[in-house]
Amino acid sequence: MNQPHAFRKPARVTELLEICFETFCKGGLENTGIKRLADACGVGNSNLIYYFQSKDNLVVEATAHCMMQVVEDLLDRFPAGPSDVERCLTEIPHLAAERYGEKLRFMYQVYTSPQYRSSGQAFFQQVKAYCRNRVKKLALQLRLPEDLAFGLFGIVSCAVVYYAMFEDEEFLNLQLQAIRVSLSTLGVTALATDASATLYVSGTPVSGSCT
Repeated sequence: MNQPHAFRKPARVTELLEICFETFCKGGLENTGIKRLADACGVGNSNLIYYFQSKDNLVVEATAHCMMQVVEDLLDRFPAGPSDVERCLTEIPHLAAERYGEKLRFMYQVYTSPQYRSSGQAFFQQVKAYCRNRVKKLALQLRLPEDLAFGLFGIVSCAVVYYAMFEDEEFLNLQLQAIRVSLSTLGVTALATDASATLYVSGTPVSGSCT
């Protein structure tokens, strides 16, 4: 996958970042020190310090690099047009949970820490700009204004990430139903609807499709 230039690294650095990120995900932020990371990489402590200067820098760089890979993969699975929207809504959250749940939970741990919050803000500004550029094509395909398409993209992305981290099926279904209704209202009508689908209005189930 072709990452934006700001996220590209030399091959050896990329290899170390990916091994370290996997090690962080399994051991947690506090329980994973430089020695454990170096052992996982098959190098000495001094080698990691040479490349990254400190554990904090390694946390920041590994998280940004590997989360950008996740963003790229999920973006590649977003709809190619109106007829592909339902596939996107039903497939991506579960795929994200299966493939990336552990990684997203570690990202959450990192970027909600006061120590790394500013790094998280900088990372998401870069990701936001990159995603907005990718969404321009989707906006044309869905015949929606770019700002509106990007807003909907953000809502879907939040639903995907929340489900991948916590696997709350009931909440996901409510979110996806709300998204379907919104898209239908906006005229994105080529959605696969189910006559037996259930809408929830003020907590009360109401039978019927989302159109």
